[in-house]
Amino acid sequence: MDQHQPPRPWTPANHHPTCCPPSFYCSPQNPYFSQCLYNTTANTTCAAGHAQCGGKGWTGKTCCIPGFSCESRNEYYSGCEPMPLCTNARFGQCGGIDADGLPWTPANHHSDCCPENFDCSYVNADYSQCKSNSSSVVLTTIEEEKALK
Repeated sequence: MDQHQPPRPWTPANHHPTCCPPSFYCSPQNPYFSQCLYNTTANTTCAAGHAQCGGKGWTGKTCCIPGFSCESRNEYYSGCEPMPLCTNARFGQCGGIDADGLPWTPANHHSDCCPENFDCSYVNADYSQCKSNSSSVVLTTIEEEKALK
């Protein structure tokens, strides 16, 4: 939720994510609110979110759809639990001070993570930024070029 008053538009320019993670789709609920919902038809070979994926005597699906991991609760039950989700944008802020002068911490409704292939890089006491992990980007580019040949 945008803590600014009045609320700013929900756009990447305001460091708001505008996409959903794998296994989810964006569902507009009204002109002011959209949410990511589970896409139950995207993958039928693995168990859905919050479904059973293992345990003693289990003969059903043993993998989880993307965005979930199979977590053991006890000897007889393992379930597909949501994986932690980073909501910071690529090249977005991941540390320092926010626009209201508050520390960039979970207590102030901020996350210090970065998307895949990005690292939180200290810039100064007021700002840290998610910057591209260049070694991952180079490796991905090389792999993509090989696939095209």
